Amino acid sequence: MWRDVMRQTKGWLPDDEADALYELGLASPPGLPMVELGSYCGKSTVCLGAAARELDVTLFTVDHHRGSPEMAPGQDCHDPEVLDADGRHDTLPWLRATIAAADLEWWVVPVVGASARVGRLWGTKVGTLFIDAGHDARSIRDDVSAWAEKVSGRIVFHDATIPHIGDEVEFLVADGWTELPSVGCMRIVAR
Repeated sequence: MWRDVMRQTKGWLPDDEADALYELGLASPPGLPMVELGSYCGKSTVCLGAAARELDVTLFTVDHHRGSPEMAPGQDCHDPEVLDADGRHDTLPWLRATIAAADLEWWVVPVVGASARVGRLWGTKVGTLFIDAGHDARSIRDDVSAWAEKVSGRIVFHDATIPHIGDEVEFLVADGWTELPSVGCMRIVAR
């Protein structure tokens, strides 16, 4: 059922990456929550949320839901359907509808805020971290800085074909993390 909902949800996650994300979620250290940075309308949330349901853990999905530069009018990822009555991006209603459609409301907790800011305040260990929030160099660096030390299992980077995202993977590998085989444009490191 989750795959059907995932396929009907707005976003950019091919089936092979969705299946891999679900499997990575299932391999998360037991008893620890998972965290997703950047949820948009919930396509990847459904994959990790389905794994969280099977493991009976919580997935926290962190997003400010106001879009990013590549979603501005005239850009490739612009979608006027996700604008609110004031013409501002607001994907939170879309995310909530996706979570409900996938029957994941007991396992997925949306956190509305900037991912690095939330990470600096986060106080518990995380089993699996999926990074797909801001794609500019500073946002990626800030997310890694705020979250990496809290992760006990794996960090999964989406869109890792972007050079500065790959740079963060290399930084973590140099810091003692082990890189696992990539899937599509996802690169994965583990403790």
